[in-house]
Amino acid sequence: MDNEQFAELASWITQAGLAGQDETATLTGLCERLNALGAQLARANIVIDTLHPVYQGRAFTWKRSTQQTALTEFGRSDERLNLWERSPFYNLEVSGAPQLRRRLSGGTASEFPLFTDLIGDGMTDYLAIANRFSAEVAIGDLDCVYSS
Repeated sequence: MDNEQFAELASWITQAGLAGQDETATLTGLCERLNALGAQLARANIVIDTLHPVYQGRAFTWKRSTQQTALTEFGRSDERLNLWERSPFYNLEVSGAPQLRRRLSGGTASEFPLFTDLIGDGMTDYLAIANRFSAEVAIGDLDCVYSS
C-alpha cells in the first residue's frame, strides 16, 4: 500500500466514524478495502472492554469466507475467563508488548488454542496488536483496544 492509498483508507475510516457508521459495517468496509489493496486478509478481530452493566466487552470478527462481520457481546464467566487467559490478547496484556506476530505452522499450533483453528482454515500468518490508551484516560481495566 502506498502513501496515497493509505491516506484514502484513513479518510474513509474517518468519514465512516463521523457519519456514525456502526462498528460491524466499518470493520467490513475496512477489510474489503484492504483486500482490494492486496492485503489478503482472511480474518480480522477487534475486542474492547465496555462500561456496560451486563456485558464485559464486545468483539467484532470479520471473515473473508462470509464477507461479513459478527458482533459478540460477552459477560463475565469462568468459560470466557479460561478462553481469555489462553489467548494472544491476554499474552499482550500480561507481557505489556504492543504486538505479537507468528507464522502459523505445526510448530506454533500449540502456543494458543486459536492457532489450531486458524491453521485449519488455511491461514499462515497471525498478527495481534494492543493499542493502549494513555494512563491518564484509562478507566479501571479499560486501557486498550485489541485487534488481530
